[in-house]
Amino acid sequence: MQAINLEDIDRPDVVALDKEGQVVLIAEVKGFPFKFQDTKNQEYAILRLIDYLKSAKTLITFTMLVDTQNILIFR
Repeated sequence: MQAINLEDIDRPDVVALDKEGQVVLIAEVKGFPFKFQDTKNQEYAILRLIDYLKSAKTLITFTMLVDTQNILIFR
């Protein structure tokens, strides 16, 4: 078995756990507004969250997009 380099694993920017240690929220954080002229940044962040949700081995109740001006929480 080959060792995995943790820096190479794609993961959310923020992961919140409940008191039992279960993941209840994942978040993608950007240092610029999502309502930028180029909507590709917003689409990319949403697609990353979808990929995290698809690859999760459990149900994650909430996702969150955070930028310099907004916090968007999705159930």
